[in-house]
Amino acid sequence: MKKLIFGIIVMFPLFLFSCKEKKSNIIEGQITAYPNNQIVKNAHIKLEATKIKQGSYLNTWELIGETESDNEGKYSFKFDAIRVDKYKISASHDAYKTKVVLFPPKDFTDTYNQNICLVKDAMLKIHLKNQIQPTSALDTIRIRVSDIPEECTDCSPQNFQTIIGIIDTTLTYQVVGDDDVFIEYVIIKEESNYHQSWMHIEANQTNTKTISY
Repeated sequence: MKKLIFGIIVMFPLFLFSCKEKKSNIIEGQITAYPNNQIVKNAHIKLEATKIKQGSYLNTWELIGETESDNEGKYSFKFDAIRVDKYKISASHDAYKTKVVLFPPKDFTDTYNQNICLVKDAMLKIHLKNQIQPTSALDTIRIRVSDIPEECTDCSPQNFQTIIGIIDTTLTYQVVGDDDVFIEYVIIKEESNYHQSWMHIEANQTNTKTISY
């Protein structure tokens, strides 16, 4: 009888432990589009991670799961606790640029909210040529394309570029489609002249502009 009671006492905590809900990670969010946060449904969402196994960091992305955003643009992943160094979410849709978001884990298990805003793809090519006489090897142009929305994480930097000499070249910029960019440049020949203009960018194509000086 004592042995039976002892066995019950030993097994009861194990039974309670086995009945506890297994801890999970939850990563969820909503997919929207620039500029008005329109809901993007049927976006393909892929979740990957670089895992840590037995104290070793594995520098390869391992697929955790894939899903699509619902009619409200929402998505969700739920998975068992794993030790990772970094998560990566890739959101893609035929009408928008693919966006990749990287973030570290907060804990062994946790809940994460990752809202993602997509933008439309576009390129801008600006052809520069100093052909207005007199030309000189000292002719200078400083140019930049700005007002690119921060939602485009892989668009071109918005700093000035300086080009000196007799040139005939094309600068290429990654920008956002169905949006406007601000182009400003300074031409230094015999004197300095500042120019500025707005340009509307058509989506999913290469937009062009020529500057002669």
